[in-house]
Amino acid sequence: MMDKNDMQSAAPLGKKQRRQQKILSLLQENSHMSCRELQQQCGCSEATMRNDLRQMEHDGLLRRTFGGACCIHITPATLAMPSVYMKQNLAEKEAIARFAADTFVRPDQMLLLDLGGSSYALASYLVQRGLPLDVVTNSLVTAGLLARAGHIRLHLPGGVYNREIDSFDVPSSLEYYRNIHVQHLFLGANGINDRGDITVNISSLSTHRLMVKRAMVNSADKVVLLCDHSKIGKSCFYKVCSIDQIDCIVTDDGCDESQRQMLSSLGLPVYYAPLDT
Repeated sequence: MMDKNDMQSAAPLGKKQRRQQKILSLLQENSHMSCRELQQQCGCSEATMRNDLRQMEHDGLLRRTFGGACCIHITPATLAMPSVYMKQNLAEKEAIARFAADTFVRPDQMLLLDLGGSSYALASYLVQRGLPLDVVTNSLVTAGLLARAGHIRLHLPGGVYNREIDSFDVPSSLEYYRNIHVQHLFLGANGINDRGDITVNISSLSTHRLMVKRAMVNSADKVVLLCDHSKIGKSCFYKVCSIDQIDCIVTDDGCDESQRQMLSSLGLPVYYAPLDT
């Protein structure tokens, strides 16, 4: 006769456990899969899959990437990106990216994607959506993602690649940005303060990036600032531009009341991308 412990060990796996075992098996076979691919294979909703991936990453079973997941023992070169992009607020960046793609991007537009995690996540959604687009980016990592999409015509400013910051931003890039025109710039920043200053942290080795970012702002019909709630109310050393040079802000709905009041006081449209529940 089985005791209580034997009965527990012999109990069949629940639906959630079976699904998560299947996720691990699929990742071991394929190294990396998108959230949509995993969702289709497991027959569950997008929200359920994202909740599973968050829990499994927390348990050390896999590593989430923008738009999917990979086996924790395998880090393909095609998935590599600067650690700063992956450091924090992944769910917020994905929510911002989905909202920006659905709200602003239309077929046959020309877009400019700045450096940063939210821009990389946006690139991932542009690849998934399949719209014909022209996309300019100063990030080699983002370019590597976009280059695999046949419906996207990729443009790079050229120059010497800086691995430290994943950027082609060099003084010669200024002339490139002065001679292009895009419908939307999706701008990244490290902070926005209560005066409406858009600010960044830039090392002494790459201070020319400040001039490049300003040139990018001037090249666009519409400038959309992508920034998660951790950057609201924060000031960094270098000022990129003022709020009157920004058309709207896309952040996540994790903003607290004081952050919402601050953004409201700036006098331009602010969109709060909903997080998965």
